[in-house]
Amino acid sequence: MGPTIGGHYTVPISLTPSDVASILAYLIPGFIALTVRSQFVTNPQPQTNERLLSYLTISVIYNALVIRYFPDAIEGSWFGFGFIFVFIVGPIIIGVLLGFNIQKDYVRGLLRKASLFAIHPIPTAWDWKFTTLTGEQWVLVNLKNGDEIRGLLGSDSFASSDPNDRDLYIQWIYAIDDNGKWSPLGERGVLIASDEIRTIEFWPYVPPGGNS
Repeated sequence: MGPTIGGHYTVPISLTPSDVASILAYLIPGFIALTVRSQFVTNPQPQTNERLLSYLTISVIYNALVIRYFPDAIEGSWFGFGFIFVFIVGPIIIGVLLGFNIQKDYVRGLLRKASLFAIHPIPTAWDWKFTTLTGEQWVLVNLKNGDEIRGLLGSDSFASSDPNDRDLYIQWIYAIDDNGKWSPLGERGVLIASDEIRTIEFWPYVPPGGNS
């Protein structure tokens, strides 16, 4: 007989590994997939109940499309290959695909061709630009005080993903002469505070001597 609560006997709950795996099937895939997806896109942090609902939604879809065809992954060993592949590797792949789709805009592109315009999942133009940059870029940063900073935005540069502090680090800065020729100021970088930036211009990288 179980312990009493308020004079009433309670029935102890005993869960088998299969029961626990079945419960986790509705949380783990969504949690892993959306955690991986978050590495590709910056979104405001939702409330706990909203996050749980998102995990559950993805997990239910994943369960219907994938897990139902691999019953041994739930009923088998906790550390079996099937369990690891279905509950960990599979959701990671889904998360990567979701993030890749957001950055490449494939689904929204198809919807636009059908004259359907979905809300973009990336919240700001800043996030969209800096998460979709490929390769090095020349940049011209116009500051609020009227000054300009020219430089090379490359793999050693950084753009903040914090919506409250959009600072920018440019790995190499350049001077410009009266003829419009850019000259590197040595291996000097610059950190620009978010409240100093007015506009940023971008254009594809061309090796020094070929840029204008």
